[in-house]
Amino acid sequence: HATIARASPESDAQIASLMRSSSSGAAPSYASAFGMGAVSGAAAKTATAPLERVRLVLQTSTQNNAAASSFARANFVEVLRAEGVLGLWRGNALGVARAVLTKGTLFATQDHLSAALGSDASAGALAGVCAHVPAYPLDLLRTRIAGAVGAEASITAALGEVLRSGGVLALYRGAPATAGGAIAYEGTRFGVFGALTDGETSPAGAAAVGVAASLVAGAVCYPNDTIRRKQQWSLDSPGYLSTFRELLAEGGAPRIYRGLPLYLAKVAPAAAVQFGTYHLLKRLHRKYVGGGGDGGG
Repeated sequence: HATIARASPESDAQIASLMRSSSSGAAPSYASAFGMGAVSGAAAKTATAPLERVRLVLQTSTQNNAAASSFARANFVEVLRAEGVLGLWRGNALGVARAVLTKGTLFATQDHLSAALGSDASAGALAGVCAHVPAYPLDLLRTRIAGAVGAEASITAALGEVLRSGGVLALYRGAPATAGGAIAYEGTRFGVFGALTDGETSPAGAAAVGVAASLVAGAVCYPNDTIRRKQQWSLDSPGYLSTFRELLAEGGAPRIYRGLPLYLAKVAPAAAVQFGTYHLLKRLHRKYVGGGGDGGG
């Protein structure tokens, strides 16, 4: 009698992923996918820069929890008073440069790994590390520029200050936390996105599901983001655990969630723009250039 082998769940997932990626022809090239991700990332970063600026001030501040939670509006007003409307976009040039690199790499790498690995979550986790770690110095400098209100801060001044505090390695202060956070955040985000869409969705659907997936991942991983921001702000090279203990001493568990409402308010439109724009550009690419389907990313 012929023996019929039953495919493992992993094999089933790989087959399904391959079928999704090949259902409408060859996937876009890595370079094309990178360009689509870069555009979506830059658009999202610029649109949400004011919320991110106020949040960074809250995360790096040493004020108590009551002041931080009650006067987010006061911080917003303080930035306007000290720096004007354009102050809300302070550090955005670095933010956009970083978004171009990270989101281009993230979406392109996740797209191409998801079919090979058969898992949107695993592909997202690996893509997150590939995207966020190389561009980390830009993230650190942006935090130091955006976190200071009223003080003069330029890229060269911030760079010089960091280098004087610990040399080139100081530019990677907080990088391990970023790598760990990227694995957890992007793995969760793309895993939820893939589970809810099975890789096939319209740009509007991608935007809506991207928002839901990003809110879930962001809420879970937010404490890690606060810790790494505090590490970026410090000039004395604190360790991860010592920074965590310092934050708890400042205000207990609520301290590591400081700025979460602003973060979620920023993530929703940012994710909508990122996922919606990326999938729209993929659809246009497929129509006019002849690339593949919408894929897991």
